[in-house]
Amino acid sequence: MNEGPVWGRNKTQKDGATYSWVRGTLCGDEVDFEDGRTVPWSTIDTSMEILRGNVTCPMDLGDLGMLTHLNEPSMVHCLEERFLGDKVYCHTGDMLLAVNPFKVIPKLYDVSAFQSTIASSSNRRRHPHVFTTAHETYRALTVDKHKNQTVLVSGESGSGKTETTKFIMQYLAAVSHTPHSTAPSHECGTANISDQVLQSNPILESFGNARTLRNDNSSRFGKFVKIWFATDSHHAQLRLVGTSIETYLLEKVRLVHQATGERNFHIFYEVLAGAAQDRTLQTRLHLADPTDVSKFAYLNQSGCVTRRDQVSDADTFHKTMRA
Repeated sequence: MNEGPVWGRNKTQKDGATYSWVRGTLCGDEVDFEDGRTVPWSTIDTSMEILRGNVTCPMDLGDLGMLTHLNEPSMVHCLEERFLGDKVYCHTGDMLLAVNPFKVIPKLYDVSAFQSTIASSSNRRRHPHVFTTAHETYRALTVDKHKNQTVLVSGESGSGKTETTKFIMQYLAAVSHTPHSTAPSHECGTANISDQVLQSNPILESFGNARTLRNDNSSRFGKFVKIWFATDSHHAQLRLVGTSIETYLLEKVRLVHQATGERNFHIFYEVLAGAAQDRTLQTRLHLADPTDVSKFAYLNQSGCVTRRDQVSDADTFHKTMRA
């Protein structure tokens, strides 16, 4: 093996446990690892696993498939380097990998990001972004209007599936020719289709999401979203005309029991927070003191009544009511 960066770890133990990969450099007959160890090359075959590493991970690398050495530690290291540079998206072939930043990254989802997605699609340069995935889906519909498209959003709890789904829906609503950013046309006091589609999200989150040990806004149910597009005499391109959302596997047991450090569904705390600011609502719900959660058997079991992500239950209550 030629000199250069490598990844190494001790071989799997008899009980099946594995060691972490450590970055190192092969220099002559020795491997110098970043944890301070120096291992003779002659003993590597019997004591360690060694994989080739990449010299650098360019910040403009949009696809992990472009790495010279494509293996597990090299891919994870590249994702980490991009994450530290606020590059939370990266392609791997046709898939988009997203690493939850757990913070707001300025301009990541604003109008400039929307326009950048349109521009990158025209010059065939795939910009790694959730908007790109949504745009490719919409473009495939326009190329073959009779072929349905599917976007699968998958990941561990707290990985950002709920937010990713919302961004996809927002992009599809904006890129279609249904009035969304402009003043909506109202018929019989109802909002336009795009607004109705997007306003379903706060309702679903209030009644189906809860704080868990790993995620303050964890979806406690699955959902299958269908969005329909069509053309008419006034719109040459496809426009959003309707949607349906099927929910399944709701964690009903959470209603009557919550583990320590977790909450019941958001809606209960939102209603109490809203009632604390609205005397009329407080009276209608017969709440003597809506700020005292300890009086409610469904809410006082876990010793947890707030959210760690600084989201206000009162503000969310008002968003849910508007939806």
